[in-house]
Amino acid sequence: MHFELTVGDRIHKCPVRISAKARYLQIRFIPDKGLELVLPRFASYADAEKFLKKNIDWVEKKLKSANHPRDIHSHFLFLGKQFSIKTTVTPKGHSSYKFTEDSLEISHPEPARINYSKLFDLIYKIEGKKLLPLITREIASEFGFTPNRITVRGQSSRWGSCSRKGNINLNFRMMKFRRELINYIIIHELCHLRHFDHSKAFWTEVSKHSPNYKLLKKEIKNF
Repeated sequence: MHFELTVGDRIHKCPVRISAKARYLQIRFIPDKGLELVLPRFASYADAEKFLKKNIDWVEKKLKSANHPRDIHSHFLFLGKQFSIKTTVTPKGHSSYKFTEDSLEISHPEPARINYSKLFDLIYKIEGKKLLPLITREIASEFGFTPNRITVRGQSSRWGSCSRKGNINLNFRMMKFRRELINYIIIHELCHLRHFDHSKAFWTEVSKHSPNYKLLKKEIKNF
């Protein structure tokens, strides 16, 4: 099952995937693949069509951007800051990267053949595995939480999760967010150590450590 969308002079297919784990409808744009509409089992085709129409402006923006890859990959968003991209040829035959004050410098044997989507994900993963556990332990220590294991992964549908065993899982792609948003996501998951639900008591706990959580939550949702 799929929808067809016309943007400019092109027709785009938007496959619909039913997920047993999904709790709400969501549209994803997957680099090098395109759109995907994810439906919970309880949602209907009519729900999907209504949701797609409601978010059509976002969809059109993503599809138009996809037709201009140079614009997409001219900057790298890291910790809330835009870094310009500078590429150089490396004679050693392997890729590397480093940050300067305002740019991300990429060395690559064949710059014209860089898959930026995969490279950006790799950078987020490397940097996230270094930084996110440290931030989590700092926040946990400050507010008296005791998480068990902290894992950094590339989840496709959530920024973080907390298991009943006290294990915290964080999405490395949150490395594109500014620090306050990262802190909120981590606080949200740590609060599940005390309230394993989204009850009033849980949100009261969140508000103790992140008083403006509603604004931060909205910013992440609209990202």
